[in-house]
Amino acid sequence: MSDWKALKERRTQKGPLLASTTSTREEPVASPQEKNNAEGGAAEAASSPASPVASTSKLVQHDDLPSTLEVREVVGRGRGIFTKTDISTGTTALSTAPLVSVLDNNNIFSRCSACFIAEDDLTPGKLLSQCSLCHSLRYCSAACQKRDWVAHKHECKALITFRNAAKGEGIVPDTPIRALGRLLWAMEKGGCSYRAQVESLQSHREELTSEQKEQFFQLSVSVASYVGQQTLAASCSSAAAIIDLCSRFTSNSFSLTSPHLSNIGVSISPLVALINHACLPNAVVVFPSYHTSSNPQPMRVVAIRDIKPGEELLTSYVDLGLPLRRRKAQLRESYHFECTCALCFKRRAEWVDPREALKCRKEQCVGLLRMPDVELQNGDVETACETCGGATSTNVEHLKATIATAESELAAAESLQYTDSAAATSSLFDSVAVLQAASFAPTSHPYLPTLQTLLATLLHSQSFVQALPTAQLVYTSLCTLHPQGHPARAIALAAVGKLRIVGTNSGDEERYWRDEAGLQETVGVLVEGLKEVVAAFGRGGVLEGELRDLIRQTEEGLKMTRMARGL
Repeated sequence: MSDWKALKERRTQKGPLLASTTSTREEPVASPQEKNNAEGGAAEAASSPASPVASTSKLVQHDDLPSTLEVREVVGRGRGIFTKTDISTGTTALSTAPLVSVLDNNNIFSRCSACFIAEDDLTPGKLLSQCSLCHSLRYCSAACQKRDWVAHKHECKALITFRNAAKGEGIVPDTPIRALGRLLWAMEKGGCSYRAQVESLQSHREELTSEQKEQFFQLSVSVASYVGQQTLAASCSSAAAIIDLCSRFTSNSFSLTSPHLSNIGVSISPLVALINHACLPNAVVVFPSYHTSSNPQPMRVVAIRDIKPGEELLTSYVDLGLPLRRRKAQLRESYHFECTCALCFKRRAEWVDPREALKCRKEQCVGLLRMPDVELQNGDVETACETCGGATSTNVEHLKATIATAESELAAAESLQYTDSAAATSSLFDSVAVLQAASFAPTSHPYLPTLQTLLATLLHSQSFVQALPTAQLVYTSLCTLHPQGHPARAIALAAVGKLRIVGTNSGDEERYWRDEAGLQETVGVLVEGLKEVVAAFGRGGVLEGELRDLIRQTEEGLKMTRMARGL
C-alpha cells in the first residue's frame, strides 16, 4: 500500500490502497541450483516459481558473499551455501545487487526503472518522467535516470527500433526479451568476470524436452531481433550457446518484488542462485527496500528460523501452498530434480496435509479430514476427522469437478482483477461460496489462492470493509502453512492492521477515534505485524517504516481519546 503517512486522511477520502498481501505464488523466489534438493529446516517459506539453478562446472568469485558464509560442493546436489556462524531468525544472511533487474510489462509504465518505486508511492503531486528518447522507461528522479543510463544506453536504441516497427506508443517487448537484452549488453560490457558469473548458471540443455528447446529457439529469435545479431553473437557463438543462455535465464531468474511482496519484474543473481531448495526452507529472498544509491544491495536472503553453524541455507523454488503432487511436478519440469525433502517424503497416510484438507462437518468440531486423492480414487470415499474421529463420505467425481471449476474461475478472475474488478470480485465470491459448501478448508488448494486473489482485488477496488474479514481469513490460513516471520503471513497481518484503520467504521471518523478498545486492538495487531515483518524482511525495510508510523499515529490517537474521556 502506498503513502501510509496519509492513511488516516484516506479513511475519509478512500484514496488508493494497493494490495499489501500477495498470493504465495507471487512471493520472491529462492533460487535453485543444479541440485537435487536438501532436507530443510523446520520453517516453510512460500516462493514464486522463478528460481535459479547454478552449475558446478567452475568456481566463480562472488564479491558479495560475506565471510560468514561459504560455498561447498554437496554430493548429489552440486554447490550450496553454508553458514559458518549462528544466524538468528530475521537476520539478513547476505545482501547483493542482482546482475540484471527489469520491470515486467504490467509495471514498466508505472514504476521507476532504476529504483522500482511506484508512482503512487511518490510525494503527492510528483509524477514519473519518461525517457525523452525511447518514451518507454520511467524514472522518479534525474539521479535515478543517470544511474540507470549505463544499463539503458543500448536498450534505449533497441526500444526505439522496436516501437517504430510495432508502429505504436506504449509497446515494449515481453519481459524475458528485455531482461535477456540487458543481460547480453552487460556481458558485452562487463568482461570475463561478468561472463563467468552468467556461464556458471546451469542450463539443463541436455534435459530439455523437444518442446522446451523449440520454445527457447523462438525466444532466441525474438532476442536476436531485439538486440541485433552482433550483440547476440558476441556472447553466444553457436546455436547451443543461445539455447543455454535462454535456459539459464528461465531456470535461474528470480521474481523482482516490491517491498510489499508484489511481483513487479524479474532479476538475475548468480550468487543467490547457489542456494539450494527445500520445501521446508530456512531462508527467503526478499527486496525490503527500493534500489537507491543509499541501498545498493536491495536483494536480501533472510533467515526465517535460527540456522546453526555448518547448516546449509535453503529456500523454496515453488509455491508451498500447492499440494505435494503439483509441487513435485513443477520441480521436476522446471528444475529437473526429484524433491526428497522431509515434507515431500512425509507419507500421505501419516498426516492430514492442510493443502489437501476438508473441514469436519460435525457441528462445533474444527478438525480436518484428508481430502480423497482425485487422481487415484473414485466414487464415494469415507475419511475420518483427525480431531473427533467422525467419518465423512465424499464423492470424488464431484470433488474433482469442484476443484477444476474453482481453478478455472480463479484464472479468469486473475486476468480481470485490475481491469474489471467488479466482475472479478463477483466471480471470486461465488467460488468462495462453492468451496465453502463443499467443506474445503481455507488452507486448501484452490481455496487459499482464491481468497488471496479476492483480497488483492478488493484492495485494488478500495472495498476496504469487505477486505478486512478476507484478510483475517487469509492470515489465519497462512499461519497454518508457514512459521511466524514468513513473508506471506507478515504481509497478510500488516494488511489486517492497515485495514483496521481504513476499513473499520469507514465513513464515521468520530466513532472510530472514540473506540478506545478498538484502537488498542489495532495497535496490538500492528505491533504483531511489525514483529513478523522484521523477522521476514530484516530491519530497515519500507514496510517496517510504514508500520512504525502507523503504530505511532494510532497510539497518538488513542492518547487523545483517553485525554478527551478524562476531561
